Amino acid sequence: MDRDPFLLAIREAPEEVAPRLVYADWLDENDEAAKAEYLRLVQAVAERDENAPERRQLVKRLLRVAKTIDVEWRDAAGAKFDVILEGWLGGAMFVFLRAVRWFTGAQGRGAMEPVDASHSVVLRSGMRREEAEIFLYQVDRQRFRREPGARQSYRIVPSKPKNLIADTQAT
Repeated sequence: MDRDPFLLAIREAPEEVAPRLVYADWLDENDEAAKAEYLRLVQAVAERDENAPERRQLVKRLLRVAKTIDVEWRDAAGAKFDVILEGWLGGAMFVFLRAVRWFTGAQGRGAMEPVDASHSVVLRSGMRREEAEIFLYQVDRQRFRREPGARQSYRIVPSKPKNLIADTQAT
C-alpha cells in the first residue's frame, strides 16, 4: 500500500484529525518515524492550552522535527493554521495593523482580514503549524513569558477550508 490514499483522505477532509493520525500509524509501520512524529506533534500542540506547561517543549520538538522533513510533504500532509489577533478595536486599530503589515510583510496570504463578529483579524492564513509558531513568536515575543492564565491577544487556530469561508461570508 502506498501513501496516496492517505494524502487523498487528508485533502478531502483537511479539518479532520483522524486521517493524519491513521497516516502517522502507517508511517511508523513503514519506517518513517520522523514524519509520523511530525503529524502527532502538530496535533499535540494544537490540543494544548497556550499556558500548558508541556506546550513549549512540544513546540520546540516540532520545530526540530520539521527541519528534517521535506517541505512539500509537510504541505501535503500537515494541517493548516491561521494566526489571529483578537479584540480588534475598529478604526484606531488600523494604524496598528498597518504597522504590523509593514513589519511582518503580511500583505499576502490572506493577511489582515476581519474574520467574525468578535472583531478578530487574521494576520496570516494557511500556514503550517511550525510556520505559525515562528510567526507568532516574531510578532509577540512576550508570549511565553506571560503570567499563567493571562489573556492572549494572538492565537493560532485551524484554517477553515476555503469553501467554508466563502459560505460563512455569504450568510
